[in-house]
Amino acid sequence: MLGPIHRIHLETTDSTNAYALRNALQLLAPTLITASEQTAGRGQGDHTWDSLLGDILATLVIPTPLAQSTPLFALTQSAAIGIATALEPYSSQVDIKWPNDLIAHDRKLAGILIQTRIAEGSVQSAAIGFGINLVPRPQIPVYPTFPPISLPELGKSPGPIDADSLAENVARCILHTLSLQQTAREKQYTKRLYRREGLHPYADSSGIFLARIHSIAPTGEITLIREDGQRVEYSNNRELRYITAAE
Repeated sequence: MLGPIHRIHLETTDSTNAYALRNALQLLAPTLITASEQTAGRGQGDHTWDSLLGDILATLVIPTPLAQSTPLFALTQSAAIGIATALEPYSSQVDIKWPNDLIAHDRKLAGILIQTRIAEGSVQSAAIGFGINLVPRPQIPVYPTFPPISLPELGKSPGPIDADSLAENVARCILHTLSLQQTAREKQYTKRLYRREGLHPYADSSGIFLARIHSIAPTGEITLIREDGQRVEYSNNRELRYITAAE
């Protein structure tokens, strides 16, 4: 049984992850930080996070230090599985696009940003940031691949969506998943993978090719098997691009 989750709500902040890391030594764990507005929300790499007033903008500060045997990718897996699990009442079509996006009907529903501080070989503080689209976006050409979709657009909402309650449910699902054995967590992640079956188009530095997903390593690398049987491994989504019908 999970204990209480401490809560902090900010009307405006640069980003909930930045707030969490600035105040890591003062925060009790687990703490869920939510915000109505972010002025400098971040995505993966140098990407910004596109949010609208009414979306879920949150960071979960988890108990640390993590066991040295726990791979950092376990945080990404737990966050992705936790979000997908919490969204099951709203859609059965939410998949995890490797490594850390949530996709519904080939459109992006939610994203994750993990930030940690490591000292003496172990994670001393960890912020699991997540954003979930609750407000519909206009479909404009600025989104050529995986355009955004919002939760109400999935059409299965049992009623008005309580963002605060949903954010806390996501946090509880993440903490539960993180407590699982590594093999159980990896099985759930693989089961929910976007494009987990069949041949699909991808692109890397060599060009566009067809491949199927073979496996995800405990440390996060993805292995594909190309149409010609060649195995290729990628460490991050800067090395591998998904090709969609929109391109």
